[in-house]
Amino acid sequence: MCPNGLAILQDSVKRRFPADDTWVEWDHPRAFQYESTVADLIQEIVQRHATGIEFREYNVGPFSCEIMPS
Repeated sequence: MCPNGLAILQDSVKRRFPADDTWVEWDHPRAFQYESTVADLIQEIVQRHATGIEFREYNVGPFSCEIMPS
């Protein structure tokens, strides 16, 4: 699955959102413009979860709540 082992952590990947957490549509010029290494992304994810993350799911409204099971 990962022929180069831990070297995958140094691979760069394009990020869906800009580094400043600004919401942009998927086809906006700023979408996928910023890159990070896989290691940096893992660090950011773990750090944000440790300090508490706040988010609102995209495109959620009253209709979504009506169809969600209790």
